[in-house]
Parts: sequence; structure tokens; C-alpha cells
Amino acid sequence: MRTAELAPKIATRAAELAPKIATLVRTAELAPKIATLVRLAAAGLPVPEGVALASPDEPDSATWTRIESLLQTGPVIVRAALLDEDGPEHAGAGLGSSIADCHDRDAVRDALRHIADALRDPWLTAYFPAPPRAQVLVQREVVGPWLAVVAQTQLRHLELHRRDSSTTSDHEPLAAGLTPTLAGPLALFPAALRTAIDALCDQVTAALPHAPHGLDLELVADHDERVWLVQARPLTRPLHPGWPAFAAAARHDLHSLDDPPLTASTPPAPTSTPDRDPPDLGKHRDDPPSTPTSTPDRDPASIGEHRNDPPSTDEDANQPLPLPGLWRLDGEHNPAALSPAHAGLVRRLARERPALVRARVIAGWLYEPDQLTRADRVSDPAALRRALHELRTRHIPEARAALTALEHQLRSADRPALATLVDHACELLRDVLERHAALPARPSSLVARTDHPLCLDARVAHLDVLPATWDIASPTLLDLSHGTALAELRDLPTSPTDELALATLIGELDDHLFALGLAPLRRCYLRAAAALDIADDDIFLLPPDTLQAVLRGASPELAPRRAEHRARARLFPPLQLFAGLPVPGRSDDLLHGVAIGPVVEGPLTQRRDLAALLAEPPPPGAVLAIPALTAQAAVVLRALGVRAVCCEHGGAMSHAALMARELGLSALIGCRGCTTVPTGTWVRLDTRTGRLRVRPS
Repeated sequence: MRTAELAPKIATRAAELAPKIATLVRTAELAPKIATLVRLAAAGLPVPEGVALASPDEPDSATWTRIESLLQTGPVIVRAALLDEDGPEHAGAGLGSSIADCHDRDAVRDALRHIADALRDPWLTAYFPAPPRAQVLVQREVVGPWLAVVAQTQLRHLELHRRDSSTTSDHEPLAAGLTPTLAGPLALFPAALRTAIDALCDQVTAALPHAPHGLDLELVADHDERVWLVQARPLTRPLHPGWPAFAAAARHDLHSLDDPPLTASTPPAPTSTPDRDPPDLGKHRDDPPSTPTSTPDRDPASIGEHRNDPPSTDEDANQPLPLPGLWRLDGEHNPAALSPAHAGLVRRLARERPALVRARVIAGWLYEPDQLTRADRVSDPAALRRALHELRTRHIPEARAALTALEHQLRSADRPALATLVDHACELLRDVLERHAALPARPSSLVARTDHPLCLDARVAHLDVLPATWDIASPTLLDLSHGTALAELRDLPTSPTDELALATLIGELDDHLFALGLAPLRRCYLRAAAALDIADDDIFLLPPDTLQAVLRGASPELAPRRAEHRARARLFPPLQLFAGLPVPGRSDDLLHGVAIGPVVEGPLTQRRDLAALLAEPPPPGAVLAIPALTAQAAVVLRALGVRAVCCEHGGAMSHAALMARELGLSALIGCRGCTTVPTGTWVRLDTRTGRLRVRPS
């Protein structure tokens, strides 16, 4: 269903006084779910009429008369309302049963028996400290084209579920884990839809007591173009628990850095389509950054000047960050906090080349502007062949030659000369980024070749520059390969001829060009560490501008920088930010991912990155869980014989998905929560349903 088709369903809703819910229970004794709906109905909101029962026991004759009156208008839904459900501290969402499509007294009676039986379920009784009790709401069932879940916090987030004849109606989408038809910030939906839901949310907010963490609303559209409110519960916890700490760190950065205000154009729709993006120092992704342009953060040239800024207050934590537009964490390529050196590099290049580098370092994490639409591009096979030839015979060799020349200069450079070579290394990287940006657009689909995997082409020849993570502080795969199976690998050259394979191979080989662009500055840092007698790990606590100042005599102030970096690494960054606020994750995301290959079972093995994976290979038959699989992971997986993997970040068009297909792996890509499952847990990587099942029976 196109988003434009949804708007009239709400835009023409008649304003009318909502019918009341008949209560046979004293108001003070109503279950929270029913009490809230009664209050909203009394305030004039569109709540379907219903009858509240004190228990699921057999109703008396007067109650049956009221229920029969409801049945005359159509089917009813019989909903359990647990007495401990929907409270300010305990949500209990989805624990109570709802039985829909009840057309007569017998069906209602069966539904009441089902609810009574469910209260004796051992799992439910174990959840609550006391035996669960429930009232019942018999309510007119609203049947229509869609239902929606609105997370009403500072940022209103909508998950819209389409209903049609081919799908079953489900009145508890959060509990059922349905995949939304559309999901995203409400501000990105069509104007008519957005305006109507915003107005309804405003009315709910005015009618209910303040909920510190916001509200969770469920709406249903009927076939007469009216929208009904069927659920309203307080959120018992923040949708993004780490937001206050993350926002405080981000606000500290934004307050202390003197760049012009960031601007970003607002994307027009709540869905995304893959495309190729220009290099943003987090490497390319399966979904592109958007049209927003930015002038990102700047590292102060003087040391420590930002450390005396006033701390953020609790009131500040409730305010949006000054970040217009939609931004996405580049977790596919940078699933950890950037080193201060790499963060400073991104800021420096974005300041000098804002049209080329659009990434933004926010609280130490890399974010990219995210566009939700793209123009279709047609790749010319001849242009692809020329680009591949140029990449192999000119761009990569010239970048390699520039690295070799800089390494020669570094051997005899003193401290002032090293400071100058830092500028030269940044110039070399800018040249690589410009070459990268001129490559043909990434196609809308990629090809996976299992006979000669494109993801392994010429990787071994570039182990000396390919980093374990896309960060200049990261060691190269060659640094990590000694004594591992990686040292025994040999390159597998490929010679594709078809258009998709050519485009896919260009997308693989440009990793080598990008790595060759980062390598000169890493070499400068390591040479500076020796010249300054600073440990290799500590030298990357200094942004490039600061490193140059230290090489010219300033104090490095390593201890506070080390503490700040560790604090940033412990933050819990939102996957997306819109208008300076965290975008809630979809309700069906947890332990779900893009499924590839056959079903596999085995013990889960956690590794934080490729370096840890190489240092401690997983045992045979294990299912590897890792935050992200960057392009360079292909050679590591092949060398270690990994056969099953799940990762937190990535999508259907990502490097992770491509390499899993080409290497014949079983995989779940973008499987949120997989890195929280303890090592040793027996799991089923269920590629039939796209789920990671923990301790399956």
C-alpha cells in the first residue's frame, strides 16, 4: 500500500463524541487498561464502545443484555485486563489474552473461559509476584485497512500494519511481533496522516496524567474512514535507556566546538532504498546517506580547551540535540566508538570538504545523514569496465606508490617534519576520497558468486593496509595475521564480465583504495608515537590537529583524553536520530535478521571484533556473534573456517550479506540483540524465519 493511499483514511474522519464504556465495576477498582480507556472516552476521544466485567466469570443477565446489545452492531473482541497491567512501573504488555471475532453469546462465553484458563498458565503466574487476576473488556471490534502503534515520547514514532484479505487480523501487534508495513518518525509520514494522528496524540496527552517516559498508543482504522483509539498505556522505561548519557556527551561536544550550525534536508518518506553513497570515512553502506549537507565538529587546535565547558543539566537531557534531519549510526562499518584520532580526522576532512564527507561524529560515534528516497540510476557496462580497469591499473597502484613515498619520508623525519607530513597524509586521503566519489553508482542489486567469490578478490595483497575496523587506530590484518590461518591464504583473482558482477567487484576493490587512503596517516601516527615516546595505543587519543600541536611542543594531556574516550565507548548510541531525538527501534527487530543459507544449531560464541576473532578463533560448529562484518572480514571468515554467523548491523545489500552468500555461510545479518546472548548458549540460527532462537526445544 502506498503511503498516499493511507492519508484519506484518517484525513476525513468525522469529529464526534466517543461512545462510552459501560462499567459494572466501581471506577476506583477498574484495571488500569480499562480505567484509561474509560477516561479517554469520557474526554471525547474515539474509543470503541464496550462493557467492562469484574472478572472472566459467567456474566449475570443484566451484563449479558449489554453484551447482546453490542453484538447487534457487529463482532466484538474480548480482552483481558490484568490488574497489574499497564501501570506506571509494570507494563505487562501482551500478557493478557485477546479473543477477536466473537459474533454471538457462545463465542463470548468461550472467550471468557479462555481468559480464565490463561490466568492459570504457569508462565504467567511466574511473571507476577501474586496470582494474576483480570477484569475483562468486551468491546466492539474495529475492522479496517490498518492498525498502528504510536510510541508517543518527545519523538512520535509510528509503526503501521496493513490488513488485507491475505493476512490475519492481529489486535496485539507488539505482542505478536508483526513486521510493520511502514515504520518511522511520524513527522516523515504523509501530511494528512501525520496531522490527524498528531491531533489525536495531543488529545490523549491532555486527557491523561503525565507519563515520564511517554505513552504507547494503538490505533485502528475502520472502513468508514474513522480512526479509533483501542489502547493507551504509559511506557515504564525510556525507549532508549542510554539516551540521557549519550545526549549529555553529544551536547558537550556541540557546545564546545565552533562550527556553523548543522543543516539537513528532511527526507520525504518513512522507507529506504539501497544505493551507492560517497565515502564518509565509515566506508560505503547498503543504505545511503541523504541529501543533507553538514559542517561537522571541529577538534580545537589548542589542547584541552574544551574541557572547561559547563556540564549538561537534567533539563538539557530532555531537549532535542541541534541536529536537523534523519541520521543513522554507521554500525555496519563502525560498530564501536571511534578513536579520538579517527573522530578528529572525520571532523577535519568534513570541515575542509563538506560536500565530500557528510558524516558526523556525535558523542564519539559515527553517524551519516540518511535519505529515504533515491533516483534510479542506470549503470553503463562500458563505464563499469573502464572504472574497474582504472581502479586496478591506476587508482590503486598510485595510492600504493604514494604510501611507499610517504613511508620513505617518515624514516628521516624529525618532529616538525612529522607535523607537516600529517597534512600531507590528509591530502592523500582527500585525493582517494575524490577518486572514490567518481566511481560508478552502486547498482540496486548485487550478485554473489560462490565459484570465485568477489569478496576475496586481491584481499591478501592488501592485508598490510586493510584495517580490522575502519579506524586509523585499528591494526591491519597483516599485523594480526602472524601465527594465524590468515597467513596461509592466497588470493583468488576474478574476471567478471556481466554488469552486476562488474559493479559488485568495483564495490569490493574500492575497499583497497580506501584502505590505502587511510594507511598514510596511520603510518604518521605510529612514527610520531616513536618520536614522542608515547605508546601506540595512546597516540591515537590525539586528533590530527592536536597531534601536530604536540609534535610542535604542546603537552598531550593523555590521562583525561583516555578517560573521556573510555566513557564514550561505554555509551549506548541510538541507531537513528531524527530532529535531534532517538528513533525507537522496530518492535519486531530483536533477534531477527536477513537470513542467508541453511538452518544451523550450535553454541554461540561472542567476539567483539576481527582482532578478537583472530586472536581466539571459535570452536568448530559454533555460531559466531559479532557486532559487524566489514568487507575485510571475508578473508578472516574463510581462513578460520567459520560456517555460521550473526551480526548486529547490516542489511540485504551490505558487505556482510554479500560475503555470507559467496562464502556459503548460514547467517542472520542485522540481527539486533545477538551480541547480548551469552557465549556458550545453544542457539538455532533459523534462516527459514530469519530468527535467532535461544535454547530451542
